[in-house]
Amino acid sequence: MLPPALGKISKKPTSDKKNILRSYTKETSTKTTAGSTIKFDDTDEDDDDYLDDEDYDEDYYDDDYDYLDDDTVYDTDHTGCPTPFLARCQCGDMNHLGEIKFVVNCTNTGFTNASMLGALPDDTEVLIFTGNFLEVLPTNVFGTMAKFEDLEYIDMSNNGIKEIKGKSFHRVSNVKTLILNHNDLYIVEKKHHPRVFSNFDNLEALHLTNAFTEKVDSKWYMLDQMVVKNPSFSVKLIGNPFVCDCDIRPFYQWMRTTRVELLRSADYRCFEGRPASNENLPILELQTTECEPAPAARTSASSVVLGILVFVMCVLLVVVLYMHRHRLVQRAKRLQPHMQVAIRNLKRSRQYANIQHEDAPEVEV
Repeated sequence: MLPPALGKISKKPTSDKKNILRSYTKETSTKTTAGSTIKFDDTDEDDDDYLDDEDYDEDYYDDDYDYLDDDTVYDTDHTGCPTPFLARCQCGDMNHLGEIKFVVNCTNTGFTNASMLGALPDDTEVLIFTGNFLEVLPTNVFGTMAKFEDLEYIDMSNNGIKEIKGKSFHRVSNVKTLILNHNDLYIVEKKHHPRVFSNFDNLEALHLTNAFTEKVDSKWYMLDQMVVKNPSFSVKLIGNPFVCDCDIRPFYQWMRTTRVELLRSADYRCFEGRPASNENLPILELQTTECEPAPAARTSASSVVLGILVFVMCVLLVVVLYMHRHRLVQRAKRLQPHMQVAIRNLKRSRQYANIQHEDAPEVEV
């Protein structure tokens, strides 16, 4: 079964909202199982039309991306890295999680594209490329020649990544951990194929904490397919701003039935909710959801309410006038002599003005 949509993803929360979300996280790991049921007001199933491989015709390379020449052998500088890394990174044997690994560390280096990764050393075991400014990961981000048989760990967190191409990751079959936390992924267009992770044959852990922004299309990934390759595959999705309205239903059902290990799934919480009582609730504890009214329906309802208010105000005005009709008649009678005097004075003023105009001497030219 393919994973459903993540429902709606709200815009990135403010720091206060993020703190609210993260205040519920606990140092636990859990895997969801089928069991309890949930009541929704919409019983229709959503059918996701996934793209077949033959429908995917994205070019092997991006025409507007500055790729390095795969055949070039680059010198290394004093950092131990190939020269395309511009002496901003550190490359070599380092302690990583208690083991000595060949690490390429490009943390907070100010890169605005990933072209230098085309010169990644073949014997890299750990790649840490975090705190940079990448909106797009191009196709074949690591080039096409090197096999990277030793590469096991990739961390590309906090880079502001919005788009990942369908063939971004190439020759990464031995990678076990992929971390994409704290990015701005916004994958909604049809061209973004679910094969984003298809080359990770041995992936064990996928970290997507606070990784998504306003909207995510489930066609972007095929998490259930990862379990076929590796039964111990797990994913972490905490800290994402889920909108718990009727669109969350497919994701809720997938959480209940998937064989993917959802780490800390009890902490997947609603950033927004409809009804409003769903806000901050764990997704797995939802009891009911509502759909947002269609814009046309809301406009029609507003017009009806406005019409009713105008009608009520007119009725009230008529009632008030009727209740005070005698007083109004008496006041009108008292004002009648004054009105007659005012009218006579106005007529006299006009007569005097006409007489003065007639008596005015003619001017000879």
